[in-house]
Amino acid sequence: MNPLKAEYLLPTHIGGLLRDGKCSVKVLETKDKWFGVIYKEDKEAVVQSFKNLIEDGVYQEELYSDL
Repeated sequence: MNPLKAEYLLPTHIGGLLRDGKCSVKVLETKDKWFGVIYKEDKEAVVQSFKNLIEDGVYQEELYSDL
């Protein structure tokens, strides 16, 4: 009922757009790790993972500072 709390099933939505010929999708390969945040308990580990990526130079602290 609350759109701010709703879960959006992107694969389902994009699949419908593909079937209708309304979009195209390009899949890019990566060896990077995906961090899922499903539950509030996930947040701490994901925040720490991003801090590690910043410390390792993978990301800048200000993500959009180079735009």
